[in-house]
Amino acid sequence: MGDGVTDDTNAILLAIAAMPANGSTLLFPAGTYIVNSDNYNGLKFDGKSNFAVEGYGATIKVKANASVVGGYEVMSFFN
Repeated sequence: MGDGVTDDTNAILLAIAAMPANGSTLLFPAGTYIVNSDNYNGLKFDGKSNFAVEGYGATIKVKANASVVGGYEVMSFFN
């Protein structure tokens, strides 16, 4: 949604999963995207290569009153 209120975590994870393994762009339209810091690897990009994450006027924020604790990431990249 990018409305600064809705938890966008699952929608973003689905968008990442839909990316091809090689050569793509994940675009965040202008807005504020709320993510849940309880997801261990956060927004995990795994097995993807030659890709870009773009967000002109986009902000990704951890949901209100949540904290990112040791071992938990907001965004992570593997392989």
